[in-house]
Amino acid sequence: MVLTNRDYDRLILRSPHVRSFLQAVFLNYTLLFVGYSLRDPDFQLVLRELTLIFENFIPAHYALISDAPEFTVEHLLTRMNIQTIPYSSADGHKEIVEILGRLHAEAPYSVPMPV
Repeated sequence: MVLTNRDYDRLILRSPHVRSFLQAVFLNYTLLFVGYSLRDPDFQLVLRELTLIFENFIPAHYALISDAPEFTVEHLLTRMNIQTIPYSSADGHKEIVEILGRLHAEAPYSVPMPV
């Protein structure tokens, strides 16, 4: 799922049922965040709320984060149950392409594009 800032504002803030849907996704699936800063306060609120309600018994989620400081890694894990997968941003984030390639090789999954 890809949401731009405009999509997020339109869907989450103006449509409470979408917030419920996202909560269900966070509770029932393991997510990988790519290219998302995870700093959005509304996003953090949703995940922190679920983490507190379910006493950290929610699926672990993962985030590819470049050059993440230790504080960020610890904060994401303890506050939102997000494991970071660090990578170097050197060479134009080339390492992220390699990581995603390895993930795809391990668990190839594709969804047909709508016609």
